Amino acid sequence: MELVNTPQDVRILQKKGILQSMLSGEEEVALFVNQSCMGVIIPSDHYLADLFRRVNKYCGSRYQRHRAKLSRDYFNNPWSIIALIAATILLCLTILQSFMSVYAYIRPSPSSPSS
Repeated sequence: MELVNTPQDVRILQKKGILQSMLSGEEEVALFVNQSCMGVIIPSDHYLADLFRRVNKYCGSRYQRHRAKLSRDYFNNPWSIIALIAATILLCLTILQSFMSVYAYIRPSPSSPSS
């Protein structure tokens, strides 16, 4: 598992003041960080070993990876979330309207007595 996957990860770390770079570009920094962390083994008696294990388990789950990818690729601004909610509501209303039309055809309302 890579620590820094994309140049955008480097930008976020730099913006938060976690990482400062004197290298030429963000891609180069991402490559450097990942190569320098390659083969690092955390001893099991390290005080953060349990935390590392839980984070790796959380990040390695298929659900979390797909959720993160959807969030990053499709829901990165509020308008796309609003559009999804509106589309879901419209779909529910369309299904309800279709059901009511079929139901009215199958079970017509009792006709009123005529004089």
